[in-house]
Amino acid sequence: MDKFAIVRSSHRAANEVSMKTPRYRRYFLNWLDSRLRDDIGRGGDISTDLVIPVRHVSNAIVKANCAGTAAGFEEMRYFFKSGSIFSRQLTASGFFTDAQQFRKGDVLLRLSGNTRKILQLERSLLNFLQRMCGIATLTAHYVRNVPKTVLICPTRKVLLGDLDKKACLVGGGGTHRLRLDDAVLLKDNHLKATGGNVLELLARVSEQGKKLKAESLRFIEIEVDSAAGIVKIAQKLEELSAANLRLPPLFILFDNMKPREISHAIRQIRDAGYGSRLFFEASGGVTAKNIREYGVTGVDVISVGSLTNSVEAIDLTLELV
Repeated sequence: MDKFAIVRSSHRAANEVSMKTPRYRRYFLNWLDSRLRDDIGRGGDISTDLVIPVRHVSNAIVKANCAGTAAGFEEMRYFFKSGSIFSRQLTASGFFTDAQQFRKGDVLLRLSGNTRKILQLERSLLNFLQRMCGIATLTAHYVRNVPKTVLICPTRKVLLGDLDKKACLVGGGGTHRLRLDDAVLLKDNHLKATGGNVLELLARVSEQGKKLKAESLRFIEIEVDSAAGIVKIAQKLEELSAANLRLPPLFILFDNMKPREISHAIRQIRDAGYGSRLFFEASGGVTAKNIREYGVTGVDVISVGSLTNSVEAIDLTLELV
């Protein structure tokens, strides 16, 4: 398996954010159900109920008002077959496919059936699709601006949890950690809480890590914010890898370091004869303006918080036709 294939395996949990997976299906349906309940409220959609007869039927479309990357449609297909009151009273068709590119004016989805149900569903459906498409579109932009051997990932700065991660995946990126139990990631607060000695912390991982089920971890990673002592850290990680070949891939995460600093640190590691067993990630301060610079530093992964914590929703509308 080549290096990029290993990275995709460790940082791209595609099988866990699929509607084929029971846990993810439950997560999505529970989330959407709670949004609908909150939106409809105790008294129902009183505006619609006052003016639309109970048995009134309509046709509607979800239309794109700008170009973008489709995401959230695997979930919508499943929802309209789920047996909910909406799927019983509405028919959905003409779905775009996840990762498909759309243009301004494209019809992404068609609905027909009870008018009251269409209007009750409108805002929750649009909020979901607009965010998913927005994340996928932004991720695709980042992916196009780095070498094909670099994986773009979100961080845990997510609003919709696994749904946000799925949208990044659809955009051509990865997922990174989905939960706190699927990888070891030692960050600055771990260091502060244990005295700040990176090598000592790695020694603890080496000792205590024997108790972990290596097959349940996707990667082990340690965060650094400077090149100071980077060779010793790399040496310790490679010793850890050599001592236990069952361990998952080992990563060094360069946090809030400039591209030239990361390039220098990786060069130091490799000049010292280490790095053959290691992978590298950059995070912090990455923007659309500097992504190309980070992409050529030698890292394998770039994680970007703004993919999910401040993404602009794609402009979609639902119209009766």
